[in-house]
Amino acid sequence: MVRKKKTNSTTLKTRRKREKRLDNLKPFSPGNPGGPGRPPKENTFSDTARALMAAKDIDVTWTTNGKQHAIKVTSDKNIYYGVVSALILEAMEGNIPAIKELIDRTQGKPQQGLDMKAEITGGVWDKMASKDRLAFIREAVQAIKG
Repeated sequence: MVRKKKTNSTTLKTRRKREKRLDNLKPFSPGNPGGPGRPPKENTFSDTARALMAAKDIDVTWTTNGKQHAIKVTSDKNIYYGVVSALILEAMEGNIPAIKELIDRTQGKPQQGLDMKAEITGGVWDKMASKDRLAFIREAVQAIKG
């Protein structure tokens, strides 16, 4: 099959299309590193929660279905101390999820490991070339994995 050679007009059209596409690219607006459609970083849930937990006083009021609600919390240190204290109280009352959470947060989640040890000696193994040994090991691992 013989290919048709592109003419200058075809390559010019392609070049112009590419330039138009590049002209449409715009950088993110200042102060919005996530780009359009994503809220600025300081308004994320985790940032708000961290700010409230680090505060000594929380005074929030909101209305739902015409009913007004309020949260007023004061701590001599910060709200983290109150939350952790409440979690400890729950654990002391026998709340298993609270106990598990405290242990996971203080000791770390348990690691699950697998120790495998194999030793192949004598006979055929000693006479095998190193590439044949590697192939044998790969086959054995595949057989173990299933």
